Amino acid sequence: MNKNVILVFVLAALLPLSGCLAGDMAPANEDGGLVFWEFNAYEPYCETFGGSCGDGIDDGEIMLQMEMGEDISYSVVRIYVSDVELPECNQGEQTNCWTPQTNENIWSVDDTIELYTGNEGTYSVTIQVMEYGEEPYGNKYLDEVIYSHEVAE
Repeated sequence: MNKNVILVFVLAALLPLSGCLAGDMAPANEDGGLVFWEFNAYEPYCETFGGSCGDGIDDGEIMLQMEMGEDISYSVVRIYVSDVELPECNQGEQTNCWTPQTNENIWSVDDTIELYTGNEGTYSVTIQVMEYGEEPYGNKYLDEVIYSHEVAE
């Protein structure tokens, strides 16, 4: 058998293992370029929100800002904090959920959402931002941020 034919068979056999046939390929924009998202997590500032945040010492409120990426509808955003999915908050709810800081239905660069976790005191969490996807591909991973909070002594 010709060496080229063997090489083609080997490459065809390895293609599924490489992930090229999976649905987890990097998203592309309308121009065909790759899209990357980047988020930043930080402590809420009471001055910014006019006292609507907690005391800033031992609460589980976290601000999550999109710093880079394409617009995404809030209806497909999935937020996981230490592997636990937080749903979007219902009216008046502020425990283990998230809420956008804008009335728009789209999360854009520089827009922020507020996470309400049950964490208190000193803690560290991993925040994963996903985009909801139908089967067979499922949710798409966009970015991950590690947030640490230490109580001031």
